[in-house]
Amino acid sequence: MLPLLSPIAPTVPTSTPKQPATSSYSCLWQVSSQVPCFEVFEDPQAFYTHLAETHVGRKASSDYPLSLNCLWLNCSHADRPFSKRDHIVSHCRAHVSFRANQCDECSATFKWPHDLKKHCLKKGHKFSGDVLDGSKHSKS
Repeated sequence: MLPLLSPIAPTVPTSTPKQPATSSYSCLWQVSSQVPCFEVFEDPQAFYTHLAETHVGRKASSDYPLSLNCLWLNCSHADRPFSKRDHIVSHCRAHVSFRANQCDECSATFKWPHDLKKHCLKKGHKFSGDVLDGSKHSKS
């Protein structure tokens, strides 16, 4: 038997919306009850910075206070706060289809720096260690 839907209650998807690899990125971070930010970015790095600085924030910032809860629309991790800022900033990558880490030899792209490193080791490619992972540990 199918569940009945209330005509006045909005239906909300039960899984986290995945963004297709496109030339623009829309922010689905909830700024109020089930209402996403919807700011649009052409540059994926600017989008990632927006998530990290505006929505996650920083401990010492009064404009953007630190939030350790993921408020991405329908995120399955929303009810479990992260213990560190770096962890939630890294988690934000799961919601963005951008793959910032590229192999210098074959142009394969990866969302996570450790996946690029594994790829380089497996294929015998040179791993420069220059990754764009949004953390303070990456080399520039």
